[in-house]
Amino acid sequence: MEACPPSLDGFLGPFLDVDHPGDDINTVASSNPADDCAARFECLGLNPTAGLLKKRPQPFTKAPGSCMYLRTATLYNSASCGALIENYNVVPGSSFGALEPFTELKKVYAAFDCNTRVCTYFRDKYGATGGGNYGTLPVRWRYSWDVFGCEPIAASCPKLEGYYATPNADTSAGASLGSAQTLQAAAADCSARAACLTITTKGGIYGLRTGAFPIVTSQGSCVYSKMTAATLYNSASCGALIENYNVVPGSSFGALEPFTELKKVYDDFDCNTRVCTYFRDKYGATGGGNYGTLPVRWRYSWDLYGCEAIAKGCPKLDGFYATPNAAVTSGGEPLAIANAQLDLVAACVTSSSLILARNIAAAAITASAATAATAAIASTASIAATAAAAAIAAAAAIAATAAIAATAAIAATATVAATAAAAAIAAAAAIAATAAIAAIAATAAIAATATVAAGAETSPSLPFP
Repeated sequence: MEACPPSLDGFLGPFLDVDHPGDDINTVASSNPADDCAARFECLGLNPTAGLLKKRPQPFTKAPGSCMYLRTATLYNSASCGALIENYNVVPGSSFGALEPFTELKKVYAAFDCNTRVCTYFRDKYGATGGGNYGTLPVRWRYSWDVFGCEPIAASCPKLEGYYATPNADTSAGASLGSAQTLQAAAADCSARAACLTITTKGGIYGLRTGAFPIVTSQGSCVYSKMTAATLYNSASCGALIENYNVVPGSSFGALEPFTELKKVYDDFDCNTRVCTYFRDKYGATGGGNYGTLPVRWRYSWDLYGCEAIAKGCPKLDGFYATPNAAVTSGGEPLAIANAQLDLVAACVTSSSLILARNIAAAAITASAATAATAAIASTASIAATAAAAAIAAAAAIAATAAIAATAAIAATATVAATAAAAAIAAAAAIAATAAIAAIAATAAIAATATVAAGAETSPSLPFP
């Protein structure tokens, strides 16, 4: 156990000789928990002595030699307010829910004005817009939307796909990466750069910055924080990350250790358990002592996370990578975690091991991203979500064309060309794909054709930082 630091920038504490068991974001101890927590909107506290990040840091329990820190309002944005509200079942304007006994967290909530700043989170996550349209916003928070007049608040920071907007805010964190003439141009530029984390709008100037916090109050301005790249992951993406950086789930981050953003993506998508189906689909591990050709170093991980049961939840389908405890929703939303504890086999997503991807949920998906890496993977811009995670064959040229018609009969074509030599996807390269997924949707008729030219499939790969 590490010694408790006397102070941490942006965090309240230390609270000595206490811990909060469970609610961990990471499973492998972080070597720099304060920075790792600060980089994650949903990390509301940490135990630096154990290297663990917490999505729900209180209540405390006695733990001699251990200590806890709480995230302060300077490290909050609208998504942090959303995490606090969801984790403690707060109903803004009505009840603090499970947050009621915790004075320090309530002070942070008030200091950042989460009652109103959560409005954009409700819009960005659940699609609420006003005028009676609550999207998928849970009923308990529709009262909050109305009582705080969320419609004009959310409208003051127009929705930007792939970003959480925080109203009446500004930041000068990190370094400037220049500016753009329009918000959409700024988004396209920021999404194509791994180093860009934030867009600011103060003074009508759409600035790009490498830092996300601290955020300060600035009436009429907005801060747009880039969402995680994990929304574009599937089990094969986890496999690529593990193989390229020699990660041993549950034991070591290997060569991934120095790279905070990639570790954040790894944890966000729960690669520790979702790689189970990748181990099964690629190496033939099934359990009961049968590891197939799974390398010895990962057999420990297979056993530790109970991969046999997880893999059985998504039966093997030749030619596909299965992603457990996942669903694909309509409207451009990314992979979403299902409730595995309630029903292990409730939802699976299968992604073609070639280029076309097909899901077995009754929905269609499109998502955008540009992959750029020197130390991280940029989250949204011009990549179809599940196609981005699919393997690109070495020494092969793959062309795929897909026609998709859904609800509004939208047609899109996508061509992905890859002539891989020794590198995967070139950093800062823009890959255009506006649909590579066919799905079964209630009111959708989808037809897809694809031509795959030559080449043997290899392991999916990610760019090295």
